[in-house]
Parts: sequence; C-alpha cells; structure tokens
Amino acid sequence: MNDVTREILKKISERKTLDSIAKELDLVGSALKARVDSFVYNGYIAEITYGGGCKFCPMSCNSNSCVSEIKMYSLTEKGKRLIGMI
Repeated sequence: MNDVTREILKKISERKTLDSIAKELDLVGSALKARVDSFVYNGYIAEITYGGGCKFCPMSCNSNSCVSEIKMYSLTEKGKRLIGMI
C-alpha cells in the first residue's frame, strides 16, 4: 500500500468526512470515493449506513435536516493493522 492509501485510512479512523479528506489530500471526490469503495471491498473499512432520521443518527444534531441515509466508515481490524493502530 502506498502513503496516500495509508493517509486516507488514517483520516477515516479519525472520523473525517470524505469531503474533508478530499480537500486535505487534494483529491478529486469521485477518485476518493472509488478508493473508499475498494477499501470496503478489500475489507480495510466497513461501511455503516444509518437511516430513520435524527433519532438514530450518530451525529446528534437533532435538527431533522439530515438526509434520510447517512454513510459512515470505520476501520476494520485489517485496516487498523495496515496503518499500525494494532
């Protein structure tokens, strides 16, 4: 794995959004999304999808202005090993 891949995984572990990661690493959003999809496929991260409005939303905004489905990502054990977290 290259340094950019490790940096993306590290930022995902810090719970940064894909938009902020793309800006910080000067990546095109669609290119980052393709990499994230690859990470999910290869078992480095898990995709967590929340639905049902603010009641179940992990963002705790309680504004009812959230989209109906929120996708978040979390490193798996495999991903944590790759970046040296375990």
